[in-house]
Amino acid sequence: RVESPHIINCSVIDGTVEGNEQVGGFIGFASSGSQILHCISNVTVIGDFSVGGFIGDGGGIIHSCTVTSSITGSNVVGGLIGYAGENVQITSSSAVSNFEFSEPWTGGLVGRFDSGNITDCYAGSILSANGDVGGIVGDVYHSVNITNGYSIGLITAENSYRLDSENGGIVGSSRTEGNITITNSVALMQSVDGSSPT
Repeated sequence: RVESPHIINCSVIDGTVEGNEQVGGFIGFASSGSQILHCISNVTVIGDFSVGGFIGDGGGIIHSCTVTSSITGSNVVGGLIGYAGENVQITSSSAVSNFEFSEPWTGGLVGRFDSGNITDCYAGSILSANGDVGGIVGDVYHSVNITNGYSIGLITAENSYRLDSENGGIVGSSRTEGNITITNSVALMQSVDGSSPT
């Protein structure tokens, strides 16, 4: 757990990060005051809840960060951030990930996003999950703006978690009071399998 770190030009290369909750390839939990710039994570990440290739839970400002990872998680899993909290700003960042997990809210960049912005970001993913899966964001909780987002890869969603599970090339679902704005964004997915593709 890291409170309001300012981290610049750091790398985590090779190895495995394993835990239960708030598991990240770079940081497990980062508070809202965090600033993480020009960093790289290239590891295997294994966890249960709030699992991310870069940050497990939290947010702040993430700029020009790169993730290449294999991720195994059970719930709220993202290539960059598992669970992104309030007013998280993600810019000029990318995640190339291979996911293996079983439960919902999974995204190529963010598994579940409370509120904030994604700008000039890329997700290349092989996503095999169980409902509410998105090429960039799995589930939006309140309000998220995606500008110049790009996702490419394969989504396979079984939807046995819930009959009304939703899956999409950019955003999987907006389950509660979610408000989503998507501008100048592209999804090039080989397939999106599920009961309610968006």
